[in-house]
Amino acid sequence: MNPRKKSSELVTLEMLNHRMPLSPDEKKRLAKLEKGYQGEKKFDGMLETLGQQAIILTDLLLETNNTKFQIDSIVILQNMLYLFEVKNYEGDFYVEEDRWFTMSKREISSPIEQVNRSNLLLRQLLQQHGLHFQIKPYLLFVNDAFTLYQAPKDPTIVFPTQLSRFLENMRHEPATLGARHKKVANKLLSLRTKENPCNIEYTYDQLKKGIVCAECGGFITHTYFNTLMCSECNHVELMDKAISRSVEEFLHLFPMKKITLPTVYEWCGQLLSKKKIREVLGKHYYLIREGRASHYVRKE
Repeated sequence: MNPRKKSSELVTLEMLNHRMPLSPDEKKRLAKLEKGYQGEKKFDGMLETLGQQAIILTDLLLETNNTKFQIDSIVILQNMLYLFEVKNYEGDFYVEEDRWFTMSKREISSPIEQVNRSNLLLRQLLQQHGLHFQIKPYLLFVNDAFTLYQAPKDPTIVFPTQLSRFLENMRHEPATLGARHKKVANKLLSLRTKENPCNIEYTYDQLKKGIVCAECGGFITHTYFNTLMCSECNHVELMDKAISRSVEEFLHLFPMKKITLPTVYEWCGQLLSKKKIREVLGKHYYLIREGRASHYVRKE
């Protein structure tokens, strides 16, 4: 019901990574978010095999009792609401007295505690809204290159070798959905809260200007009629699409700045003519005429 999107933080870090040097901590954060997103998308593809017998909700950021919590995936079947925490861990890990470690003995947050916390908060949230549904929480590992030594004998943990069998069992569950199920799904969607603002600091002046290739992230240097070609990967894109994409990138990074012709011309690295940029802006944005303060806004 709500296709998964990249988090605002991930989108911001990806954009900044092309235009400025990231700090070591920011690079680690970017890698972690990218890996997590890839794992979640992989599991989304697996859930598609359930067909029409399930209601699937993804990436829910919810809040109860002034406490925010994030759920990777929820699957609503006839008699059960499944809560999934998806991990794309890669490499060797081990558990010792309920504490989780990498093989280099670096302790990590217990994903089991994370699942239990989400399960508790989701139950409280549903109860607050008079919704009663049995919940089954699961911790899923989707990366084939993941190994957990001294793994606890916990049936709510699903390892990569068990995923196919686990989903096959779900497919054999009762599959009649009605108004009660849709009510729960719609309520959860209506209760979604906004992400916290990204706390990465950057300024307009410190970012490299130009049109970023949609394929490889390099900067476009060649134009050919109404197309742009990347010299690094040879990806070809229509000018209209590239300009619109660049404007949306600018708006994401600087939501308080206004879209003006000189600003977009500079943001695109002065690669294209102002005439072409004005033409594209006129197609996709309204021009608000205010003399020297004239600017464009999105067409809804």
